[in-house]
Amino acid sequence: MNIFIADIKDLPHHWPRCVDHISRACDSTNGEMTIATNRDSVMKGDSWLIVVEDEYNNVLAAMTSHLMVCDTGLRILVIPSVGGDHMDEWADEFIDFVKQMRDMLLCDRIRGGGRKGWLRYLKQYGFREAYTVVDME
Repeated sequence: MNIFIADIKDLPHHWPRCVDHISRACDSTNGEMTIATNRDSVMKGDSWLIVVEDEYNNVLAAMTSHLMVCDTGLRILVIPSVGGDHMDEWADEFIDFVKQMRDMLLCDRIRGGGRKGWLRYLKQYGFREAYTVVDME
């Protein structure tokens, strides 16, 4: 298993390999993210592309992430959504990886988003529902 943040100079190689996973992740964001907005944010250096590969360099999962600093000083490593296959094969290592990112970036917490099923799965790692978001059109 190989989990890494794609170097910006290597994005032309990695982005096409990850685009299907990122696209599936965007589908669960209620239109708040698109493949284009993710790509632009990563290309500008405003967010990072995290790649999960198997031992044969096949991409199992991909996601974007960014640092959010609140007016209160709270630092949050935000992973808005994750797209991937065979999560049981890489989830443990992925959680360890993002915990290391959190510590390196001096963040107070890690925040993710997604469908309710994610919360049920991620509870085993200590994630909890922080608050509920409501929308009205």
